[in-house]
Amino acid sequence: MNKKLFLSIFFFILLMVNQIGYAQDIELLRGNMTVFFDSERPVIKEAIIKTEYTQDVVAKNLEFLILTSDKKDIREALEKGVYELSLNDQILKIKFNSDVLDLSGEMTFNEDNDFTYDMNFSSKEKVNLRDIQLVVKPGLTHEKNGFIERAIYYLQEEKAEKFKFKSKPMSEDVSKAKWVAMTNKYYTFALFNNDFSKVVVADTETIKTVIDDAGKEEEKKLYNQQITFNLEDRSINKDEDYQLTIKGYLGEKKLEKLERKGLGKVLDLGFFGAFARLLLLGLKKLNDFTRNWGLSIALLTVIIRLILYPLNFKQAKSMAEMQKIQPEMEAIKKKYKDDSQKMNQEVMALYKKHNINPMGGCFPILIQIPILFSLFTMLRTSIEIKGASFLWLGDLSKPDSMYIMPVLIAVSMYFQQKATASNDPRQKQMMIMMPLIMLMITTSLPSGVLIYWFVSNIAAFLQQVYVKKHLDKQEAVKK
Repeated sequence: MNKKLFLSIFFFILLMVNQIGYAQDIELLRGNMTVFFDSERPVIKEAIIKTEYTQDVVAKNLEFLILTSDKKDIREALEKGVYELSLNDQILKIKFNSDVLDLSGEMTFNEDNDFTYDMNFSSKEKVNLRDIQLVVKPGLTHEKNGFIERAIYYLQEEKAEKFKFKSKPMSEDVSKAKWVAMTNKYYTFALFNNDFSKVVVADTETIKTVIDDAGKEEEKKLYNQQITFNLEDRSINKDEDYQLTIKGYLGEKKLEKLERKGLGKVLDLGFFGAFARLLLLGLKKLNDFTRNWGLSIALLTVIIRLILYPLNFKQAKSMAEMQKIQPEMEAIKKKYKDDSQKMNQEVMALYKKHNINPMGGCFPILIQIPILFSLFTMLRTSIEIKGASFLWLGDLSKPDSMYIMPVLIAVSMYFQQKATASNDPRQKQMMIMMPLIMLMITTSLPSGVLIYWFVSNIAAFLQQVYVKKHLDKQEAVKK
């Protein structure tokens, strides 16, 4: 056989093998999602979701509701069982045959990413259903850059709880939870509790052999999240049927979409979550008008600054007044450097003389902390801005790859500080150090957060310039 013929046959066989492998996947299309199922096991090999601006692979090798048991004999029988999956009119048909029981099921997705899994068990011997478990294993993808979430949430007594991973084998009974959800930054796979006898969230340990840089084999511990559902606590006899319907959701963590399904608390917006939700709704309203998320963030920042203007004005005024009495403060500190009690008395007298509240500059800052944290959390977790562009910023959910915004923030911060700086050498050092520190911090933050930060800095600078002119005019009138 000549070389060309051999290569042609080889590549033809390789192509056929690949085509056969691909043909085994079952492709289901619903709404904005395409799901590829394994034909031999209940595994979502890949789920792709199209958002407004992007197309994301949100799940890979997600094992959904595999049958097992914590009893050895039943588990071994189930592990020897055979699955068969097929698609008919966009309904996923699932069959399972084992020595213990058979299963026939249908999984349907609607246009809004909800799914329903209707299951019919037929027992081949008397068995307590509580000994039968349905297991979900991880498969949601994680981003390599930015904030990575590896979390399981569950709703218990109307409060969303987060399962805490500690890189060790552990489990938690969440049988009273209304739903349990695996989440990453932008997507979730949630299942509703349909009167299962027991629901357990676990971090399981597996040992995997890997090759290190030197080419040697070493064992590495891996921890995987897992949700286990035990069926109803009752026995069924031989040839008796048992039916179960499970409802769930696989899709985006969009606020309005989640709230329609009772999953609103899957979207974790931090300690000031209620306020962050208001800001998100406000940002969405602005975007309905502007049709540009970057411009909407800038407008939201301006609106917040206007609402807080009285507090910000008071803070800026207090800082300006404190700056004016700085020379007198330094003189008092120098004069009474050996008598701290007398120094404090003279400083308080100076405040009283000029009618200055030393806490006047602190209180407005404290008021703004919840707003800053809420905006920061909302902008870094909102899927709405994922993939959205603005000017040179290609994706508002990712850092500025050109580093223009971090530089602009550092420069604006420098001038903002300069507008209120005194002749104190320490303050002059801070004027240089703080912008440099901010430059390093902001290089890794989402661009949407940077827009807010830059616009806020500009607004603060203009406000400080205005306050300075206002106080200078008042001083001129007094003279």
